[in-house]
Amino acid sequence: MTQSNPKLPKVILHVGTHKTGTTAIQAALALNRAPLRERGIHYPSLSPEFGKEAQGHHKVAHAAAQFTVKDRKKLSQFNRRIMGASRNYPLTVLSAEPIYRRTAEKVSARNQDKWFQAHQSYLNRIRETFSEFDIKIICYFRHPEKMAISLYKENITKGNFRGELADFLISRTHIFNYSRHLAVLEDVFGEVDVRIFEEEVKSGLIAGFIPDCGIEEMASLNQKQVRTSPSNRAAMWLRNAPADASRVDDRRRALFALRKSGSAIFSEEAQSTLWTGVGQAAEFVEKYKQSYRSPFPFTPVLSDLPSTVWTSQMQEKADAEFVEWELENQALLEARESVDLQLFAPDPAPFS
Repeated sequence: MTQSNPKLPKVILHVGTHKTGTTAIQAALALNRAPLRERGIHYPSLSPEFGKEAQGHHKVAHAAAQFTVKDRKKLSQFNRRIMGASRNYPLTVLSAEPIYRRTAEKVSARNQDKWFQAHQSYLNRIRETFSEFDIKIICYFRHPEKMAISLYKENITKGNFRGELADFLISRTHIFNYSRHLAVLEDVFGEVDVRIFEEEVKSGLIAGFIPDCGIEEMASLNQKQVRTSPSNRAAMWLRNAPADASRVDDRRRALFALRKSGSAIFSEEAQSTLWTGVGQAAEFVEKYKQSYRSPFPFTPVLSDLPSTVWTSQMQEKADAEFVEWELENQALLEARESVDLQLFAPDPAPFS
């Protein structure tokens, strides 16, 4: 276990998890790089080592996983740059939720022991890359049942997964094993600052994160909400997209599902759940019961809501409305695609 070394320059490493407001935190930090530097906090740019700029440090996380000669060179150059900047800024902040799920080699998540061994090897690479810093880990966790549904929706929305919830949970089984993740993080980095998403969001994610940077208040700094989630029926429609749909088509369908233009076809008279029944949710809770125990104050909540209804007739109607919407918004869609805007990026002028 690594021990804290107060003589070294400090770095906060925010490792996720996914679906816990990481994008919102990264957006706020990136938007406020200049005022943060005035307060002695460095939220590094990815340029020049990793090319195209981004809000988070995902490319750093991916480079440590791929670890080619080119990746190692980029990591070394990035480390030297932020190490040099630490003479002027007492604290460096890095944020990349892929750190939570990457491994040093490709291993099936179905073999938990091998996956976590490969994951620990990857975390050791991260630690060694930034060995000249005193590393503090911050990791957010979300109620497992809510995390499962939210992550399922996100992967469907991005076109990364098309299938039943049960199959998705099997393919991502390592994600929800919070207790084991925490044990590995502690073994590699020492003490881990654990945050519970549901508690942090009550007072504001940014308001909760910033005190770790030595700032008591961030009210004067710019913040913005950057993500929404599709409705249950919209998720079902996206899940049933053609298997050969292109990346462009996936993004267009996701935009339609997330915008008001698709709200009528996807609306429900009453709440529903994507769990196929209480039994499926109960099985999930039993499988991950360790992640409901201390230090995670999670209480299983088995919803008695009816399962989401989505029929082939609804699918056909939504498909038809999407085609009509796509034709009406061709100029907007082409403008977004010409600059490769990400799904949640605002529309470019003059459409914004």
